[in-house]
Amino acid sequence: MSQAKPSQPESMTLGRSKTALDRIGSFASSACAVHCGVCAVAPGILATLGISWLAGHKTEWAFTMIAVSIALVAMVSAWRSHRSHLALSLLSIGAVGLMLSRGVEEGGSHAWGAGIGVASGLVLLAGHLANLRVARANRAGCQTASGLGY
Repeated sequence: MSQAKPSQPESMTLGRSKTALDRIGSFASSACAVHCGVCAVAPGILATLGISWLAGHKTEWAFTMIAVSIALVAMVSAWRSHRSHLALSLLSIGAVGLMLSRGVEEGGSHAWGAGIGVASGLVLLAGHLANLRVARANRAGCQTASGLGY
């Protein structure tokens, strides 16, 4: 006779979705930083490979809006969960920096905009990683305290 496996508490399921959000955010932030760096350093290579559209304004805005949107959702979620000032600060600075980089590039300074974009993408990545670290520590604390082993 098999016993039914107890369902996971809702907070554990939410914790996993928040972790997935930060992993996706880490990827998006890294992709954004790499994109800014490649577009600034090697736009000719993109044209040669036939993917010059990656350096277009629409693509750059799309990368920016995706990364900033994920960061905003992660900030709200993280603040509700663990109130980490470090994660909140890094995510905020990274998101504002990405928007600033777009404004600087639109203003005509592509090199400065790209530099700010790379730095901001890396700061966003650090924010998502800090968020993951704090969430993992909180889960470990909950496991020990509750004895559930999740």
